[in-house]
Amino acid sequence: MLLRNLSEAVLMNVTERNEIQSLALVNPYDRALEKEVTPQVIAELRKGRSSIVIPSDDRIGAVTPLPGTKSTYLYSTRVFDPKMAVQLSRADAVLADYRALIARSRVLQFRFNAALLLISLLIVALAIWTALALADRLVRPVGELVDAARRVTAGDLSARVPNSA
Repeated sequence: MLLRNLSEAVLMNVTERNEIQSLALVNPYDRALEKEVTPQVIAELRKGRSSIVIPSDDRIGAVTPLPGTKSTYLYSTRVFDPKMAVQLSRADAVLADYRALIARSRVLQFRFNAALLLISLLIVALAIWTALALADRLVRPVGELVDAARRVTAGDLSARVPNSA
């Protein structure tokens, strides 16, 4: 605690009946630290979270499981200047704004991808229509020649193919 400049700490064990037992306690402010760490906090840690921050007006605390144990946790706090609370609330506001921007960017990215897909489909449709029109223009004289040859074969010797230059 001295090296980390912590104000309070408690090393605790949680029994199978979710009772919290203090193993070691440093509590110079004589606060009820067992009320800070609730069964809900322990349940969140058991789900796999690495730590849970517990803020208050004049201090910030964290609960974390000790590595290599299943039911031993460390809760430690540090008292800070009240001006820090203002900075923490500003940081929370910035974090909320950042999360809103991330959500908005996902919506914009989806819209951009949808527009890109639509434009790509329109370009492909235009290319197919142009290719079919060009193929029809190239094949039409050959079709007229084949039609005239069929008419000649049928005995119509006056069949002509128009001259298209």
